[in-house]
Amino acid sequence: MINQVWLKQLIEESAVEVEDEDYTVTEEQARQMMYETFEALDKTVKQELPNLNRHERWAVQSLAFNWGMGNLKKSDLWKFLKENDKSGTARRAWMRCHAGTENHRTSRKFEWAVYTGDFETAKKYADKAYEALRERGDFKHYGKK
Repeated sequence: MINQVWLKQLIEESAVEVEDEDYTVTEEQARQMMYETFEALDKTVKQELPNLNRHERWAVQSLAFNWGMGNLKKSDLWKFLKENDKSGTARRAWMRCHAGTENHRTSRKFEWAVYTGDFETAKKYADKAYEALRERGDFKHYGKK
């Protein structure tokens, strides 16, 4: 539920029309593209990692969405996911994935909390990420040239 609430809030805040000379994406089209992307990731994660429960799949889908499924499958983390390992070593492998900025590191912490079922901590990281994006003005510059 946390992912859905946070995603809905993010989409509502950033809902604008993006224009290019040859291509326009409306809010509805953007939502549809995001939905289709998550549906495809859900299918892939279910096939590749059938041992995961729903919240574990959501966390893996989020990581794969941000980093790419190909990168994830080539990472050290992949073997831990295949074994549903939640050890400290697995956590460190998760934290190294696509973690170049503070926003990325917050996202990885959020995803790990969801993966391990610590929804209280996940909510704190989701709120932190959302506020950082608002402060940075990310929701205001989409669609501007």
